[in-house]
Amino acid sequence: MSLILNLTFRIFGGELWVLRMPTYLAGLLMIPASYVLGKNLYSSSTGMLSAVAVAVFPELIQFSSVFRGYIIVALLTLLGLILGDKLRREKNRFGWAVLIILFTLGLYTIPTMLFPFTILYYWLLFSVFVNDFGSSYESKQDFLSYWFSSGILTGLATFVLYSPILLFSRNDLFNHHWLIPVPWDVLPNRMWGKFLNTWAEWTAPIPELLVWLGIVGIIISFIFHRKFAKHKIPLHIVFVVGISTMILIQRPNAWPRVWSFTIAPILVWVAAGIIFPLSNFKIRAWFLDWIVIGIAFIILLWGAAQHIPNLSTYPVEKSKAEMTASYLQTELHENDMILMDGSYAPFLEYQMLIQGDFSKNFIRDYNFERVLLIVVTKNGESLDTVWKKFGEKYKLDFSTLKILRYFGNYEVYEVFPLQ
Repeated sequence: MSLILNLTFRIFGGELWVLRMPTYLAGLLMIPASYVLGKNLYSSSTGMLSAVAVAVFPELIQFSSVFRGYIIVALLTLLGLILGDKLRREKNRFGWAVLIILFTLGLYTIPTMLFPFTILYYWLLFSVFVNDFGSSYESKQDFLSYWFSSGILTGLATFVLYSPILLFSRNDLFNHHWLIPVPWDVLPNRMWGKFLNTWAEWTAPIPELLVWLGIVGIIISFIFHRKFAKHKIPLHIVFVVGISTMILIQRPNAWPRVWSFTIAPILVWVAAGIIFPLSNFKIRAWFLDWIVIGIAFIILLWGAAQHIPNLSTYPVEKSKAEMTASYLQTELHENDMILMDGSYAPFLEYQMLIQGDFSKNFIRDYNFERVLLIVVTKNGESLDTVWKKFGEKYKLDFSTLKILRYFGNYEVYEVFPLQ
């Protein structure tokens, strides 16, 4: 995401709307992508209803309006499922190459792309064992050779992209709070708590009737999968198996945003579960399409009624990172260097890019006159942990350390080098 941010900033400028354009476009592209996935897996009516549901789902709208990589991972998940389904049905070397590129870019954007990567490759593997693959493949072994080699090449390509980080910033990477595994003894309770948090966050803005309709739709699409789906292995099962596998391997302290890649596929299942009973009434196809359009129109009206009245309230207030960036803008001198943990640096750097070009102040060299040490007291970070990381390395004089300002859990310290 830092690479995308810098490219966007250099090419189009640092206006806020420009910097948020990549995630906004990703959110828009999810609408046709969900239509294609719903159509390919079930029917055109399912695709249409899926697209509308994705267009008005509050959590996806939220992630489309902020510069975070989760909406890009959600889009790449849809594209990966679409392409994976096509490759399952038809042998295509170029398509396998595109799949490698797609997942490599996704894994480089945010490591949580491991979840959809695992899910898709499980699905393709299970599909082979039930002979649910195209006749253009000579045999199971032929399909599995593409499956295996593409997975290995994706891993190698991702390793190459991460090699500069592994060489020069591996401590920042492996000490990132998301990559530190949760202890086994607290993992079950932690994951159950995160599930409840995720459920509450996703469903809070949605009327209870629609929530129950969604649950019923998911159940119907799973129970009657064989009657109307175009694939043998239900993705419901594969998502559970894939996510469970990654949880056992990584033991992540996963917040609701981590699971945002599952929203669009879930909405496709909901749409499929709603369309299937309607199609059994033996109504004509054109009339079913009009019913879907009517349902979609109601959903769109609901979405507009939910969001338009609240437009005047945004933004509510500046975030702690925004307030810190505003303060640093007035405090920074030419030969100052900003030091902070790599886990939080992109957020502050993003806010400072909006207000001006301060990139040189983030360059870590030894030709500085003063250091502004930023401590974010979160996930175990404190002044002691940050000082242990930077104090000796940059030969800082602890006796000159003093706090300048603090904004919530963002603390700004001033410190000078040893003389």
